[in-house]
Amino acid sequence: MADILDIDTLLRFYFRLNVSQKYKNKTDLIQVAAFLQKQMEKSGWLHGYRWMYTKCCIEGLVVDGESVRVLLQIIDPDGVELRKSRRLRRRIYFNHGPNYTWHIDSNDKLKSFGIFINGCLDGFSRHIIWLQASGGGKARSIAY
Repeated sequence: MADILDIDTLLRFYFRLNVSQKYKNKTDLIQVAAFLQKQMEKSGWLHGYRWMYTKCCIEGLVVDGESVRVLLQIIDPDGVELRKSRRLRRRIYFNHGPNYTWHIDSNDKLKSFGIFINGCLDGFSRHIIWLQASGGGKARSIAY
């Protein structure tokens, strides 16, 4: 982790944020950076700075949200850019061929108008197998 964060970099951010006066019992930024780095190895790359700040608080680290945001920007700049553009990485999986895996999903955003949309995609070719818009009082379960 020493190649990612240098002591001078941490001190520069520490003084830029003027945290020494605001938080007297604040956890050392190196400990927070080590915790964030450990979370990134798990599923932390999916989460933004607010959730990582909450995880820090649950772990008992005393830190402000701005420090977590800046540290995440240093540790995981690619993930920050992906989350900033609200674009997720497409999951990678192996498929043996057409019609091997189908992805079924439904959308109920038009529920207040009595419209329910259901669809199915082929996992190999990503073509639409079927798309159905149904009306009625309640959403029905799909069984094909």
